[in-house]
Amino acid sequence: MKTVKAELQIKGWTVFIVQCVGGGYYSGFCEDIKKRLKEINACNVPYFKRYSHLVPVKVVFQEDHLPFRDAYAKHLCLRKMTKRHREKLIITKKWPLGKRLRALIDSV
Repeated sequence: MKTVKAELQIKGWTVFIVQCVGGGYYSGFCEDIKKRLKEINACNVPYFKRYSHLVPVKVVFQEDHLPFRDAYAKHLCLRKMTKRHREKLIITKKWPLGKRLRALIDSV
């Protein structure tokens, strides 16, 4: 019988950035991106319940099949990024492998 931790490592997690109607970005990570987008566009996510004028959203960056630890660390890194850095990531599709990301991955 598998443990819960082992199941989290086996399943693929997705880190994503969506662009809102107003031009802003929202980032997150989940197991099922299609289900998460339906929740966001239906305003069933706490952030979008308050800001329903920002939907519909479209996915502008997505990285699939990550272990939970890596997805969580990259999500934390995304939350600390400025809009300019997120836009650079969206265009280049390359993560800034600086001290911040390495420290986050090691700390999780």
